[in-house]
Amino acid sequence: MVADATMLIDAVGADLWVVQRDTRGPFAERSTVPRVLEDRLRVVDGVASAENFTYATIQRGDVAHPVRIGVVGLSWPNNRGDDLPLISGRALGGAHREMIVDRTLGLELGARVPLGDDVYEVVGITKGFVSSGGDALAFVTERDADAILGWMAPESRRLAGGQRPAVLPSAVVVKLLPGVRAEDVQARLAEWPDVTVWTAGEQRDLLLRGVIDKARQQIGLFRTLLSIVSAIIVALILYNMTVARLWRSRC
Repeated sequence: MVADATMLIDAVGADLWVVQRDTRGPFAERSTVPRVLEDRLRVVDGVASAENFTYATIQRGDVAHPVRIGVVGLSWPNNRGDDLPLISGRALGGAHREMIVDRTLGLELGARVPLGDDVYEVVGITKGFVSSGGDALAFVTERDADAILGWMAPESRRLAGGQRPAVLPSAVVVKLLPGVRAEDVQARLAEWPDVTVWTAGEQRDLLLRGVIDKARQQIGLFRTLLSIVSAIIVALILYNMTVARLWRSRC
């Protein structure tokens, strides 16, 4: 569970996660940041790169067979998914209608998946990329993620005047220049009134102390109850064997 939950954080390889003020980041709770934040961070001393990061979970399929997918928007064209450990296929080669999926979705290369108003082709398959809830991840460009997450049914769109809600990035991932300490840049950005900045280690700890820790407590409780029940069953078996032996000896 720990490995699955932190796989995406490790794969992104960011030194800092810049999120909405007073939030814990895209994996722990809802966070939205303005698109211009990416440009603001690029001019900060010590910053090598800054990219928007979009993440949200959607559910598709019918009631009997629901499919939950964690949609990750990659900052195209700087991030095409080249760093993802692919077991087959390739990284994103176009700005639209291509996706990389985790193999737990059961899709094959070339599969066409309807999402929103478009149909996306599976061009790459990876493994081990699931959310903290066990949902498989799908990687698309940031613009495609906006289209998927902001999709509205035709009737709803008509009632909204034809406008689709804007989908803002969940965070900005920042990589630092060699030799620059993450804590120094974090302290400098702490003066900004609209963001909260977490180091990669802090982002991992927030995730593990939240969703994962609760799940581990539930599993621990189950194991404790199972141990108690098993001990009672063993004790009853030993008791019955002892009583049977005493009965045979008296006879």
